[in-house]
Parts: sequence; C-alpha cells; structure tokens
Amino acid sequence: MAVIVLPVLIVVGLATWEVLDSARRLNRAKSALLQASAEVEAGQLAAARQHLAEGDADIVTARKTLDASPEVQLVGLIPVVHQNFAAVRRSVNLAFQLSDAGLEMLDTAKPLEGPNGKIQLSMKSGVVPLDTMKSLRDELKQLLLVLPGPGEAPKNRFVFGPIASTQNKLYAEAAKRRAQFVPIASTLDLLTDMAGATGPRHYLIAAANAAEMRGTGGMILSYGSLSSAGGKFTLGKFGQIDELALTSAAPVASPPDYVKNFSIFSPTLFWRNSNLGADFSAAAPVMEAMYQKATGQPVDGVIEVDSMALSELLAITGPVTVPDVGVVTADNVVDVTLNRAYAEFPDRASRKEYMGQVAEAAFNKLLTGSFGDLRALGTNVNKAVHQRNVQFHATTDAPERASQQLGLAGLPPAAPDSAQLTVQNLTGNKVDYYLDTGLRLTGDRKRGQLGHVKAQITVTNTSPAHPSQPAIFGPFLPRFQAGEYEALVSLYVPAGATLRKSAGLDEPASLTMSGENGRTVVTFRSSVTAASSRVFTLDFELPPPPPGAYTIELTPVPRVRPTTYAVDLDTSRGRLTQTGSLLVSTVLTK
Repeated sequence: MAVIVLPVLIVVGLATWEVLDSARRLNRAKSALLQASAEVEAGQLAAARQHLAEGDADIVTARKTLDASPEVQLVGLIPVVHQNFAAVRRSVNLAFQLSDAGLEMLDTAKPLEGPNGKIQLSMKSGVVPLDTMKSLRDELKQLLLVLPGPGEAPKNRFVFGPIASTQNKLYAEAAKRRAQFVPIASTLDLLTDMAGATGPRHYLIAAANAAEMRGTGGMILSYGSLSSAGGKFTLGKFGQIDELALTSAAPVASPPDYVKNFSIFSPTLFWRNSNLGADFSAAAPVMEAMYQKATGQPVDGVIEVDSMALSELLAITGPVTVPDVGVVTADNVVDVTLNRAYAEFPDRASRKEYMGQVAEAAFNKLLTGSFGDLRALGTNVNKAVHQRNVQFHATTDAPERASQQLGLAGLPPAAPDSAQLTVQNLTGNKVDYYLDTGLRLTGDRKRGQLGHVKAQITVTNTSPAHPSQPAIFGPFLPRFQAGEYEALVSLYVPAGATLRKSAGLDEPASLTMSGENGRTVVTFRSSVTAASSRVFTLDFELPPPPPGAYTIELTPVPRVRPTTYAVDLDTSRGRLTQTGSLLVSTVLTK
C-alpha cells in the first residue's frame, strides 16, 4: 500500500504546488494588468508597457506549467480538483488574452507616443495617422470577439474561495474592458471612414444657433463644409445660410413625418425651418437634400454643432481670434455668439453670423493642432455628444451604425415610455438665451392597467420687462412686443397615447396631435411676454406598460438653459420620483 500511496501523494503534492504557483503568478499578473490599465488612462505608456510585460511573463510561465505538467494533467482528472484546476486554467488564459492584446495595442500606438511617453495626436495640415487608427481598430475588434461580457463568468461550483475570487475578478475586469473597448472601436470605425479610408468624403457642417431654437437644437444660421481623402481633412467654405437659399423645395426621398406635420413652415425650402422635428436622424437627410439642391454637390453626411459644442472644443484647442469680436474662449463663446454679438452689432445688414466664423476658426485649429492629452479631448467631445451639442448623420450604413452606437445620431428614445419637450421660437428674436423650460410628469403607470399621466409644461421668459436691445428682443413683426416669445411647443410621448384634456393654452385652436417617427406628438402655440411665465397641462391616457420593472426615458434638447424635469409616478413597484436638469438622456427605473 505504501508503494502505491507514496507516489500518488508525491504526484498530488507536485501538482498542487504547481497549480498554486500558477495561481500566485496569476494574482501577480492580475495586479500588473490593473496597474497598467490605470497607467494607460493616466497617459503613462512606458510604465504600462513595463507592467504588461511583467504580467505577461508570469502568465506565460503559468500557462506552460498548466499545459505541460504531467502531474497537473493526471491529478486534474480527479473530481472537484478538476473544477479548481480548470478555473485556474481559464483565468490564466483570459489574463493572457488581456495582457497580450494590451501589449500589441501599445506597440501599434507607438507612432503616436510623444517624448513625454503619452499618446499625442498631431494633425499637421489636417492629416491623421490613418494606418495606425485602422490597425488599432482591427486589433480591438479581434479582442472583442473573445472577451467575455457581463454575466458570462463560469459558475463556481466546487471551486475553492481564493480561486473563485480570482476568476470572478478577472472576468469582471474583462467585462469592464469590453464595455470600454466597444465605443472606442466604434469611434475608430467612424473616424477612419470620415477620414476617407474607403474613399473621399464630403460633409455639411450645420452651425445651430441656440438663441433661436428648433427641434434638434438651434436654428441653422451658418454652414461650412469638411472634406477628406486618404486621411487628410480639408475645410471648405463657411458662410451664412442665406447663401444657400433655395427658390423651390428640395426633393426628399421618403420625407419624414415632421415635414408633413409642419408643412406650413416649408421645412424643405427654408433652412431656418429644416430641423423642426426632434429626431436628428430624420432632419439630417432633409438638410443633405437641401444642400445638394443649393450647391449641386451631394454630401456623405451632416455634422450639426452649436455654441456649447464649440465651448468644449475650444477648451482643448485653446482660444481663437475672430475679426470684430476679438478673442473667443471656451468660457465666453456661448455669450459671444448667442447674445453679445447682437448687442454690439445691432445693425442686421452689417452684422455677421459670428457663430459660423467661430466654428470655422475652431475647426481650423482642430485640424492643424497637436494634442498631447487625448483623454481630455475624448472627455470633452463625449460630453458634447451626450448633451446633443454635436450630432452626426451619415448617408451610408457603416458610419451611421457607428454614430448610433456612440449616441451621436440624435435618435429618439428606445424605452417604451418616454418624453421629450421641444419649445421653438416663432418670433424671429434671440430670446431663447433668456428662456427657461420645465416638464413635470405625474400620475400612475401600473402593470396591466391603462396609465394616466399629467404633463405640466412651464415656459418662463426672463427677458427684461422693458428691453432696450432690438437686435436681441425685437420686435421684428408688428404683432409682437419687444421681448415677447411666440412658442411652438411640442411634447413627444409614447405611441398609443391619447390626449384626454388640456388646460392653460392661450391658443387652443392651434393644438394638434400626430405621429412622428414612432412617437405621438402634441403640438400647440403660445405667446409668452417678457418677464412672464405660462403653465400648460396635458392629460394623457397610455397603454399598459410592459411587464417587469417600469422604465421611462427623458430625452434632452440642447438648450442654452437646459430643461428642468420632475417625475412623480405611481408604479407597481412603488413611487418613482426624481428631479433634475435634462442635460443628457435620463433613464429612470422603478
């Protein structure tokens, strides 16, 4: 018996020691991965490369031990032991995928590494490192094919505590990295296409002036163009939108619903009314068709930017100097373009549309600058995207899909219950700079029951009671007073909603209810004089919500003064209450 038992104990002991050594190496490698991740985010690429190499060496040794050791192979057949050895092997393989991919991507990004060890982007003459971007994109996509997502960690049945803990942490880290890498891959997909990787590209830049609001944001008062080929961007002509005035409506294939709903405003003829609908993916093709009719040149998409987006851009590029206006910075660009320019240059005939000039200067600086902090650039751009201060539409499928995945496409909400409020300026003045809007939703949304929701809309005109600057406050038509605001109010609610009653409307005959891109929209007009406020209520009956947790999504419109919201709904799981400023799409769940 001793002759039999002693060799078995030796084999088991050797296998256990080898597996425990592999587990120790795995823990060291895990720590190195986490350290390298933090260093990459801090821009310390040399240190990250060193830690990844150290972790990779530990992982390679552990893999050799687990794959080549006859003792491990033999003992691994024993029940329970097998599960633990398999968990260690899975964890080692996952750690190897993470570290090896990290090293490969750092090597690929080496051409972008500056003297300080950080990633730099130098866009001399508008040229981007297209080959490097494409290689990084392809490596990320390969990694995403093998990285597990949330909920994909193996079960820990019969796996001992320390081994199970290490496995769980590694799989959680892999899921976290996957969530980070998906938008990066989409960004690289979009940027490489926009840079002309698959052929020349030409884009319309629509400068939206948020001092005079429309459905997707500000009124389009300036334009520009951006072209690319083989990784080189070139800015084209910028000017006032009246230079592209049409004499007849542009033909639009499959006109979106808002074109019919707002036909009295001729949205396919007048640029100032081209984006009356709240869905940018519907409004953008209208602008593309109008641009082609005006210039004879088709575009591959449209980029809508407003003053708040320019503020985020100038925070990275630094100030620009604009003739007549002077130095424009991230801190003053909103005030300069939406208010001060009208006060200092009241003569409309001689006043330029400074929003377009600032946009041209900012884009020019972006395309000729060198940026040593790509993380800050990404953070600012991401903020502008999520606040819908910049929106993008592509005419081809691949970049449009990437745009949608990044939240850049200005799409309507995806949740079954949703609300979006637009308040548009029909007065011709610039009073949106002084306008506050609010939306309050109260009622019940219980499972299996018809819902009853009251929407209270508040529009407050904070213009001075006796305004003295006609270029800002008007009036531009005899029927208005100075500072008066004629609002076109639209509330988007779920399809199937029925309006039961309304109150507070001063023009009840203007109330209409229609459909727009899968949502119900109630629209009416109202006049709000300077230094006054109006409150409107709309009572809806809604179809029963779907089973499960109740969710409602509130979608913003990029205003100078964000819309405030308050929700107080009785659901099957209790009351859902929340208040705030609607800067980004907000999903509430109970």
